Amino acid sequence: MEIKIIKKKNYIIKHRALKIFINDKFVDYLDSDENSKIILTDDNSSELFVKVDWCYSNTVKLGSRNLKNTIQLAVNSQIQNGLFIFIYLCTFGGLVLYLLDIINKNLSIAFASPLLIIVYWQTFGRKKYLRLTKS
Repeated sequence: MEIKIIKKKNYIIKHRALKIFINDKFVDYLDSDENSKIILTDDNSSELFVKVDWCYSNTVKLGSRNLKNTIQLAVNSQIQNGLFIFIYLCTFGGLVLYLLDIINKNLSIAFASPLLIIVYWQTFGRKKYLRLTKS
């Protein structure tokens, strides 16, 4: 069976190497400079998931298929690009405004509070941090 894993253009996982696991065994890396990886497996492969650092993706059931079938999977983060840009601009914008003495310290902390979304996903939501979908 041939499995093609495609890394979507997501800013938060763009420069990180992803580990690919089949049946809870490490198979290969999807490096930061690679956009896709083709993995050849045998028929008894049943589950696949992707891991980055200590965060996981959902598990995809491969099922029993013929050797000539190709499965395409896409890897993405739960934190999409628009949300990541918003968090980045709020955090560093609040810091710059505080350093320029335009806003006070309390308002600067309020500007940095969207950073808690990333903290939540990387601690409590770490088992569903990545999204693996069939394409």
